Amino acid sequence: MSAASLLGVRNAIYGMQMSRLLGVKGLQRWLAAHWTIDESAATASGQEELAEQRRGFWVAGAGVFALWNLFTLLGALMGNALGDTRRFGLDGAAVAAFLGLLWPRLNAREPVALALACGLVTALAISWVPPGVPILLAAALGAFWGWVRPSEAEQ
Repeated sequence: MSAASLLGVRNAIYGMQMSRLLGVKGLQRWLAAHWTIDESAATASGQEELAEQRRGFWVAGAGVFALWNLFTLLGALMGNALGDTRRFGLDGAAVAAFLGLLWPRLNAREPVALALACGLVTALAISWVPPGVPILLAAALGAFWGWVRPSEAEQ
């Protein structure tokens, strides 16, 4: 239940960011709500210009929606033909996907330092706390970092 709550909070934050960015109403707003996911929010946030942010959101959202549903259908129809999927060694696929989303944000010293600090906290905590808590500790470090660092106006 706590994981679902955390996911809901994360999606609420994405939703507020994307709502402000897109400024859509009616049917487009309904569609944007369904396509507000990690990939579409990260793609939009990784762009500099407003038009490119919007394009990034819609293209990523449409792409993930179409491919997710296509491969879900293929998996349902042909999944048993694959046999034991552990033999493919796909354990790193989620990590690679996350790094793909994170990489464009690592464009200066501060984001790199924060990513390394959060990674270190997570790696150190894994052996000592229950599953899921290391990620929460890293998120808390990131929130604290954002709270104590000087704003752009103060620099």
